Amino acid sequence: MQPITAVDKAFAEARRAFLPPFDENATKPYRVYDSQEVAGEDAWGQISRVVDACINKEDWKSALQKWPWPESTAKLLDLVSDPHRKGAKYQIKTILLVHHLVRFHDKASKNFMDGTAEELGKYLGLPKAVSDRFLELFCVASYDRGRAGYATSKNLKDRRVIYTLVMYLLAHGKEMKVGSIDKLCLDMSMETKEAMSLYREAGCKCVKGKSGMVSVSLSVPLVFPNPKRGKKT
Repeated sequence: MQPITAVDKAFAEARRAFLPPFDENATKPYRVYDSQEVAGEDAWGQISRVVDACINKEDWKSALQKWPWPESTAKLLDLVSDPHRKGAKYQIKTILLVHHLVRFHDKASKNFMDGTAEELGKYLGLPKAVSDRFLELFCVASYDRGRAGYATSKNLKDRRVIYTLVMYLLAHGKEMKVGSIDKLCLDMSMETKEAMSLYREAGCKCVKGKSGMVSVSLSVPLVFPNPKRGKKT
């Protein structure tokens, strides 16, 4: 086994800062990433209260979708046949988290958003605990022409996207397999090529079928791509 160099260590630290929290020693694919850890205590608590209030209703899917959902996230709910089966509640909470992430991605597309965290929560149309968490993860408090607000860099945008992609995979259940990411890419206004690149950064395998649709899966042991090193001159 080759010794870990300072460069390798730096790449590993950068990966930890960029990707959702992960367990590289996980023995099951669905244990590598955790939606509860991504959401954080307050946002997960808010999501849990909503799901708990909806799953006992006869039409629980409609109860969750107060407003029309994008097709990619609405279709995720069809994966849950029985909201009371073992593991279903966690999956539904993960699906709701994905829906919030897709909405945030759509509304927070500008490099700078002026306003307080409370004002931006209303603008984003998200529960306060959720919008606060996303602003913490994907933005930095900043000023623009004397106005206070939140800024997003290219790296933070990519981080926002990769969190969404990984949670979308997790929302499909314990198999950690997605037959097609095309609808999600369409709803997020992104090229499948970009999504494939980010999925690979997260240790996933991407396959483009003959029809052009891209499938994604995650297996263990977790293997990340080699760092892209500069060419020697």
